Amino acid sequence: MKVIHIIFSLGKINFGVWNAAIFAHEFMHSTYRIESELWICSPGNPTDAHVPIPHFFYKKQQLNKKGFLKWLESYPAKDTVIVSHGAWLKPAKLGFWAAQKGYKWIYTPQGMLENYTTIENGKKVKHIFNKGLNKKWLYYCFFEKRYIRKASAVRAVSETEQGNLNLLFKRKIELIYNGTPTNQEGKIEKSKDLIKVLFLSRLHSKKGIIYLIQAWHEVMSQNNKFRLIIAGPDEGELEKIKPYFTNNVEYVGSVYGDDKIILLREANYYILPSFSEGFPTSLVEAMGYGAIPIASEGCNFPAIFELNLGYKVEPEKESIVNVLNKITNIEYDFGLSKSNMEYIEKNLTEKRIAADYYQLYSSVLNNK
Repeated sequence: MKVIHIIFSLGKINFGVWNAAIFAHEFMHSTYRIESELWICSPGNPTDAHVPIPHFFYKKQQLNKKGFLKWLESYPAKDTVIVSHGAWLKPAKLGFWAAQKGYKWIYTPQGMLENYTTIENGKKVKHIFNKGLNKKWLYYCFFEKRYIRKASAVRAVSETEQGNLNLLFKRKIELIYNGTPTNQEGKIEKSKDLIKVLFLSRLHSKKGIIYLIQAWHEVMSQNNKFRLIIAGPDEGELEKIKPYFTNNVEYVGSVYGDDKIILLREANYYILPSFSEGFPTSLVEAMGYGAIPIASEGCNFPAIFELNLGYKVEPEKESIVNVLNKITNIEYDFGLSKSNMEYIEKNLTEKRIAADYYQLYSSVLNNK
């Protein structure tokens, strides 16, 4: 079996999407003999991309229907599954074209059809895609909706997204979470002398980063036992949060590979007071390394609260202030850190997620 994952780009803003797309590829190959490829709908140099599976950048002439189908014809439809990741852009259209030629296509919007909130000029602005005459809703009505009807399956990455897509499409929605690699070290020693709180995400207004830094400045500015580490590409928020930086705040920019693992390994807490997420892989990764989560309901990970694995915050300054005050007045809970690591190992690592993938891919190929 061959699985072709189609994404829009390898850009930093799209890192979570393409990283989720290729998750568990080695396990899939060694256990189920499934080969994976990544097809990228934007220009690029293959030698510049750090992608651990075969990957191809489309040339301009291959992005029209004739060129795409000619490229695809060397892959037998009876053994090939097409998986598009994201909404609005080229991947879904290519999946639709493949489906018209008899290929099995799985549509995975990765949370992009969810409503969300941003901060604009200091005010909360709700973005509701299926209302009014906004560009996304119009595109959905005239194009994407028609494409999706040809999909063999639609996959959600969280329970919240599954429910919303079910209402939108009026069809069965498959639920497979985005997973995280197994923590090979098995045991992580967290410092109890310097408590590190990690924010690892895009610096975008919908992530609640401005409320986090304001709350930190109020509660932690003079507390040398705690340190806030902010990691991720800037999308317009860095200059807004810099005035609140104190000696115990560090911005390290985008991190990947071993540098990222070091941050995850050393983090006592992971904080993401987001308005809206699909299913944040970085949160799962951090929990897999024993970081205690401080997350919002917008992160779409209800197990954190149902199983008391961490703390709930809202994307509001006072809510974050309350939680920061709480963790400064207690000893770090190493038992809770271990519980997070064990939960992720049991539920969201390669072995579990790969089995779900295999079942889905096999069912669509066999028309079940």
